[in-house]
Amino acid sequence: MRAMRIGVITSSYPISPVDTVTAGVFVRDVALELVALGHEVHVITPRKHGTYTPDDELHVRFIQWWGGEKDLASASMYNLPTIARYATLVGSGLWSVPHYARTHSLDAVLAMWAVPSGLWAWMAWVRWRVPYGVWALGSDIWARHKYPFGDAIVRRVLRDAAFRFADGVQLARDAAELAGRDCEFVPSVRRLSAR
Repeated sequence: MRAMRIGVITSSYPISPVDTVTAGVFVRDVALELVALGHEVHVITPRKHGTYTPDDELHVRFIQWWGGEKDLASASMYNLPTIARYATLVGSGLWSVPHYARTHSLDAVLAMWAVPSGLWAWMAWVRWRVPYGVWALGSDIWARHKYPFGDAIVRRVLRDAAFRFADGVQLARDAAELAGRDCEFVPSVRRLSAR
């Protein structure tokens, strides 16, 4: 297999290798595994508060927005300031992800989660035909109605993806039903240090 330039887009990414609070730990491990397979990996993620400790093997690009102090999964869509912050994130990602994919000649994109990362990957596909895949989360599928246009966005993102993954058997079935296309069950794993 030839080495590729792969974009990994995620709303969950740790600010340091010791940050183990979010699903981003798993995302970091996936990115590092792609590097170990010989690929050039570019992680695109929202800026978070705190000092970022880089991994030398990864290229990390931050999406600028009016947030960063709280993880997105716990954000309330009934709070006007939260909605405004989330809107800046979605808008910034819709512009910056396709631009980054084009200027860095990405061969493919892996969106870690259908919302908002999958939406950004979909836009890179629409604008520049950069193929993408989606790793679906339960919240993408089962809580999609809590976001404005969430159902339509998740369906479109999953349907147009070149491939779909989910880390639960029922989740993969539900994602496949929404997409009208196959979704592979792939269990999520983490690298653990030997102590």
